[in-house]
Amino acid sequence: MDNYTLAWIVICVATLIGALAFYQALSFIPSKVVRSVIVVVAATFFVVPASIPNVDGTLAPAFLVFVFETFFQRDGAPAASLAVLSVSMLVAMLATALIGFLWSRGKKRHD
Repeated sequence: MDNYTLAWIVICVATLIGALAFYQALSFIPSKVVRSVIVVVAATFFVVPASIPNVDGTLAPAFLVFVFETFFQRDGAPAASLAVLSVSMLVAMLATALIGFLWSRGKKRHD
């Protein structure tokens, strides 16, 4: 296993552990659907990959690519990573909300 693969495994496992802890920390929010949406969007923020400009075939978490390209590159190109990050978070939010809504609606129908 190379370092690139190992890094992505660490990112995914850390995000999963963080998401579980974050869900528990949000226990003051009564709606499980709202909690789930918040946690999924946060996890998406940390895991969604974006290509690194000028490095062929290499992906990194989009938020890191955005920060690096914005603040540490003289002629950085943060727009692509920001677009990937924004669209991914929006899709994650809408999908989780829709699934949660349909699940809770189906659960009420069977009660």
